[in-house]
Amino acid sequence: MKINLEQIFNELQAWREERKITAEGQKAGYIVNVMEKLGELAQALRDYKKFSKHDCLYCEIDKQKAEHEIIYTFCSISIFIVNTEFTINGGLINKISSFDTDKYEPSDFDDLHALLYYISQYPIKWEYIYFKEILELIAKILEVDYGFNFEIVMLETIKQISSNAGKEYKANYEKAKIVNVKNKK
Repeated sequence: MKINLEQIFNELQAWREERKITAEGQKAGYIVNVMEKLGELAQALRDYKKFSKHDCLYCEIDKQKAEHEIIYTFCSISIFIVNTEFTINGGLINKISSFDTDKYEPSDFDDLHALLYYISQYPIKWEYIYFKEILELIAKILEVDYGFNFEIVMLETIKQISSNAGKEYKANYEKAKIVNVKNKK
């Protein structure tokens, strides 16, 4: 699936301008914010795995909640990455306006390991290559492994965070569901 990032970038630019987000603030908060989200991701992955083992109505509801938390945390990490890249290396971001996830196969531990590596390396030199790799890996994991369109879930997450800290709008991730996913975890 071809993922167009322009609308995501534009929506986040408006969000950054409204909140007066700066490069200094993004750099200072990057590690703390992303590490907090990685902790939330670990909990959501654990819950998803736990609820996937059982076959009951309540387990399905809890599994969907965990799945939505996985999506939200991946999108939050993506938002931190995009905002940081825009405020630090704004000119370089135009190099990546889209990418294609059709080439990807289902994820394995190596993909998560690579994602963690890129996330940890990015703040050392704030290099564009890590930015691109992080977004592509997150899009791959969300699309190929969980069956959700990256572009749509990002826009839903941006709507949620833009609506008074998520109190007025709840992201509707189900409208981003993809039919015929290669490998649903």
